Amino acid sequence: FIIPVKPDLYLSKEQWEYFKLDNDYYRILAYRPLIDYTAIAHNIFTIYGEDSSVELKNYREFQERIRDFDKFLNVKYILSISELNNERYEKISKRSITVIEAFNPTNVISYSAKMNIYRIKDFIPRAFIVHKIIVAKDEEDIFKVLNDASFNPREVAVLGGEGFFLRMPSQSKDLGREFVEIVDYTPNCIKLKTVLEKPGLLVLNEIFFPGWKVYVNGHPREIFKANYLLRAVYLKEGRYEVKFVYEPIFFKIGIGITFLTIIILSSIGITKILKLIKRL
Repeated sequence: FIIPVKPDLYLSKEQWEYFKLDNDYYRILAYRPLIDYTAIAHNIFTIYGEDSSVELKNYREFQERIRDFDKFLNVKYILSISELNNERYEKISKRSITVIEAFNPTNVISYSAKMNIYRIKDFIPRAFIVHKIIVAKDEEDIFKVLNDASFNPREVAVLGGEGFFLRMPSQSKDLGREFVEIVDYTPNCIKLKTVLEKPGLLVLNEIFFPGWKVYVNGHPREIFKANYLLRAVYLKEGRYEVKFVYEPIFFKIGIGITFLTIIILSSIGITKILKLIKRL
């Protein structure tokens, strides 16, 4: 009894070169029947992360409950075999790709197909500043706000109850000198430079997850969960160096145990040496 699976799509190195020409930080969304695991090998970000085998519950729920979830997740390009009709999407190319149909390990069929490439017009940057927040009373309220057609994630962020204590400007127009620059981007450390002319929320388009810490000009700050899913840090007007670092508690415990073991072993070694000297 063979259960056929949906066909998978793999892009060659040459096909990925098209996206590597864009030096911005962005993600690619591949609608089924497409797969994008091969993006990892070519340093391309997708909405599935660098390790697609890890699927977080809140991330999956976000995609299921938000109508236009792509506009929140730093998606700039969409790959689709079928035609997509959406005023937010601009069709920019149609290319040949390889489709893999795997019914079981010994029954694999491959063939060429045409792939449509779309660019999202209202693309959201990987890191940006907002000067307006909405405080939601609960999880249902968060999804209600995010699904409102008038909600613009580039200008507004939704927070939980902790947002009551953040002071935001009543007017935030003509802030032309503000910017966020990504200095370094690795799986465990993200460094940013930013300038704010008024208090605001720096939103990083990465999943809020335990173990991540944020340091502003070298000092620890609180990470807020924005739009149900993303990391954010509150900043007053000024110039800052912001660093998000993955420092899980078990890592610190491991370092402590290692350090203690070294001390104990060193003490034992010193004791043996002293005993040997006394015998001499």
